[in-house]
Amino acid sequence: DLHSFPTRRSSDLNAGQATVGDVASPHPVVAPGWFTIDAFVDQLSEQAVRHRVFPVTDFGGTPVGVISLHDLIGTRLDTHRTTRVQDVARRLDQRSVALAEEPLTVLLRRAVLRPGVDAVVVLRDRRLAGIVTAADVAWALELARLGRPPHHAPVDRQAA
Repeated sequence: DLHSFPTRRSSDLNAGQATVGDVASPHPVVAPGWFTIDAFVDQLSEQAVRHRVFPVTDFGGTPVGVISLHDLIGTRLDTHRTTRVQDVARRLDQRSVALAEEPLTVLLRRAVLRPGVDAVVVLRDRRLAGIVTAADVAWALELARLGRPPHHAPVDRQAA
């Protein structure tokens, strides 16, 4: 159950040894902060992007926030041509940023991950390495319950 994942025992995740990087989705679709809402939504539609939550980056590629389709729906439609994504994004804080090598259990104690609404930005060497969503955590828990470690092309083990 997606809504109960934060209360699962750490033993469900390989005795607490899984890292944030082990469960993060690498190479996420990024919301350029300088894009208008209209331009970003056009890009998502034209490229048939099926994700719902995105890290927001500045011109240099540095993560500055998180935005979801849910957030965009909550903005006034008549402002979409002039409002930049970064102006409506939720700013990053200690609950929405993690290091790839950080234990997943530590992240789960502090992060809020509502399905389709929230994501944790994962950093490696101060650069965007991936994101963790409720779906990523559910995937890791399900694999762990099947006796398998949750690592697939982990962001903290990729070649530079």
